[in-house]
Order: sequence, then C-alpha cells, then structure tokens
Amino acid sequence: MKLKHALKTVLPVLLAVLAIHAHATPISVVSYDMPNGDSFLPYHDNTYNGSGDPNVPNAPLSGSTGQLTDGSLGTSVAPSEPSGFYEYVLWHNVLPTVIFDFGAAWDVDQISLHIFRLDPAAVHIPVNVDVSFSDDKINFGLVTSFTMTGSEVADRSSGWIDLSVTGTGRYLQLLLNNNGYHLAVDEIAFDGTQSPSTSVPDAGPGALMTALVLFGCCAWCAKRHATKLTHPM
Repeated sequence: MKLKHALKTVLPVLLAVLAIHAHATPISVVSYDMPNGDSFLPYHDNTYNGSGDPNVPNAPLSGSTGQLTDGSLGTSVAPSEPSGFYEYVLWHNVLPTVIFDFGAAWDVDQISLHIFRLDPAAVHIPVNVDVSFSDDKINFGLVTSFTMTGSEVADRSSGWIDLSVTGTGRYLQLLLNNNGYHLAVDEIAFDGTQSPSTSVPDAGPGALMTALVLFGCCAWCAKRHATKLTHPM
C-alpha cells in the first residue's frame, strides 16, 4: 500500500519533468496542397509527384510534396539565371494558399520561409502571411496574420523569415499575400512538439535520468518503511 501511495505521489512529478524537458523539433511534412507556380517564367514546383501537373502554371497540386520541403535552397541570382533559380516556385496572378499535412496533430511554434527578393524584377517579400490550423482539413480556426515590412530579406538576395506562432493541428494553412507582385519561395519549414494526445513528449536523457532517480527514491522509501513495520526497533 505504501508503495502504491508513493507511486501516486511521484507520478505527477515524473510527468511534469517529462513535460518540462520536451523540446521543439523539426516537423516532417507528409504532403502539401497548393496552386502550382503561375509566373510567366517556368519556375514551378518541378519535383512535385502527387496529383496535378507540375509543368502546368497554376495547376492544383495535392497529395504529395515537392521543392518546398526538399531541403534544397536556391541561390541569390536573377530569374534570368535558371541554374540557381530552379529551386524557387514563383507566383504572380494568384494569392498562393498552401495546406500542409503533418500526419498527426502538432503544437507548432515556428514557421520558416526561405524567400528570394529582387526589387528591379518586382520579386518581393509577401505583404502579409496568414496562418490557421485544422484537425480535419475542412474547418480551420482563427487566423494569425503576420505583416511584413518588405526588408526582412535584403534586395538581390535570399534568406529565411522566421514566424513565431502558437497553434495546434494536423493541418496548417498558409496564405501568402504577394499583393500582385512576384513571389519566390523555395523552402518552408516548421518546428514544434507533437501533441500529447498523439504521442508521449520527446524527453531527453537528462529528463529520463531525473525521472528514474525520483522513482528509485520513492521505491526505496517505501521498502524502508515496510521493513520498519516488519522489524520494529
């Protein structure tokens, strides 16, 4: 009975330790749906292998992944230099909305966009970025909007824009408002922790060691107490 009481006492502490030591990790994207690049230049999502034709401008793409999550970054070159610009997807006549599927619910805390800026060619940073979450890909929650200044990435160069978010869901919807200008994106990445409802928090070795020590102490105390009852002084 004493051991059972000890376990009841220490269990909340163990869970708290594990929760504290849970840390954000890169989130793998199972698939994303979006309109293909529609720029007059042939910079589409060339490696997309799901539904839809990646060679057709503005074609609806769904059910797979492509250049936006392949880990390959474009270089800081002008659109007239296709060898370095191949990795980018360019949009012009649409406001691209991309829906990402993580395969399970995640608590997302950061979105990272790798974007190219070239003001003379009207390739700009998006005016704003809207983020929302869903569990069923149909009903999305409240929108969090990020307003860009246009200077997050230097002209004639590419760079990362990190957005701090707080949201949970299997699906994340990202609307990139390019305000009628060209928008060049080659990578979108996410960091977060998997929702407790779908997994045990990823605790590091230190947290597990702490938990084992606490458990051992409680077990030792319970055994010592039982020994005293059996063999009183």
